[in-house]
Amino acid sequence: MTINKKSRTTPSLLSAMVFICAVFMVTLCGTGVTYGLTHSSNITSDETWYAADNPHIVTGGIHVYNNATLKIEAGCLVKFDPGAVLYIGYYSGAALNATGTSLNPITFTSNASTPAAGDWLGIVFFNSTVDSSTIMDYCTVEYGGYSSYNSNIYCDNASPTIQHCTIRHSDGYGIYCDNGSAPTLTN
Repeated sequence: MTINKKSRTTPSLLSAMVFICAVFMVTLCGTGVTYGLTHSSNITSDETWYAADNPHIVTGGIHVYNNATLKIEAGCLVKFDPGAVLYIGYYSGAALNATGTSLNPITFTSNASTPAAGDWLGIVFFNSTVDSSTIMDYCTVEYGGYSSYNSNIYCDNASPTIQHCTIRHSDGYGIYCDNGSAPTLTN
C-alpha cells in the first residue's frame, strides 16, 4: 500500500492553519478592543450613535439640521479633535437627545492624549433647536471652550433641557446663554 505524503500533510497543514486563524480571531475579538467611529459629516436625518461603537471621534464641525435628531445612547464616549464642534439647529430645526443614566453617563471630551481646557469648540445650540425635544441628561462635557463661544455649551436663542450633567474644565464658561436663551437646568 502506498501512502501519498502530500495528501497526508495537506489536511494536517490546513487543520493547523484553521486552528491558528480561529485562535487569532477569538483572541482579537475577546480583547474588547474597539476602534470606534469617526464622524465628520453633517446630519440631516435622524441618527443614533451607539455605545458599542465607542469611541466616537468628531473630526470637524458637524451641523445637525433639516428636522433631524441626533440620539446619543447611554454610555457613549464622544471625543472631539481640535477645532471640532457639534452645532444643533443652525440652518433649520434639529434636536439632540443625549440621555445617559447615573450608571451609564455620556461623555463629551477632548481627543487629545493629555486633555486641556479649550481643546475643542463645544456644543452649540442655535435658534432652530427644537427645545422641547432637546435634552442632555447624565452627561459630562469637558475640555471645550475654544473660540468665540468660549464655553463647553453655548446657547444662542435656544433653551434645551440640561439635567444631571457635569460641565467642567472649560476654557471659559461652562454654559453660556445669549440672545434670550433660557435652558432648563436641574441637578
